[in-house]
Amino acid sequence: MSFKVMTWASRQKVGGSSAKALLLVMANLADDQGICYPSQRYLSEVLEQNIKTVQKNIKFLQENGFLVDTGKRVGGTKSVIVYQLSMSKAPPKTDELNTPKVGVPPKTEYALNYPEAPPILPRSTPKNGVRTQKEYKGNRDSAARGTRLPDDWQPSEEMISYCRQKRPDLDPHEVGERFRDFWLSKPGKDGRKADWAATWRNWVRNERQGTATPSAANVRPWELP
Repeated sequence: MSFKVMTWASRQKVGGSSAKALLLVMANLADDQGICYPSQRYLSEVLEQNIKTVQKNIKFLQENGFLVDTGKRVGGTKSVIVYQLSMSKAPPKTDELNTPKVGVPPKTEYALNYPEAPPILPRSTPKNGVRTQKEYKGNRDSAARGTRLPDDWQPSEEMISYCRQKRPDLDPHEVGERFRDFWLSKPGKDGRKADWAATWRNWVRNERQGTATPSAANVRPWELP
């Protein structure tokens, strides 16, 4: 293999991938003068091309001035053609490479035809429909903390109905008064609940008939959200 010949072959614009592959294989087998004599069967096996394709590519390289048949033959039957790579064929100039004909548009054309990049929008802004981290954290913290029972709270019809169904032994209105007084007197976070309806249901299930205030043993289940 000749580094000079391989460099020359790799810089050539052949015009077809299979023909370029054939030129590179032959350059890999050539000496410093570009002389090589591979058989068509060998080229077919290395390139994984059938014989007809190899013959077609050899003819293409000859017609375009990359390859010359020296007229010499080698081998036991003198049937293997000796080729000369046309290293006198100069590679295309840089200006020629930088044209649409070769497949690489010039800089001006590239700038004109390149699609405009989509605008990058800020991710965490209310304007784009996305809550900021501060807003999200604030809403999440509020839901976790819950709310206090209103001072004028009264059990709803649904709560009263639940009490009568689950605990017919209790008076819903009296239970409601004890429920309101107990939770309004709770200071700080202990007086906040995320779901007062669920808190009411827990209270009703654990309420003792005739007790003015829940016992300490009964307070713990009531405070479940």
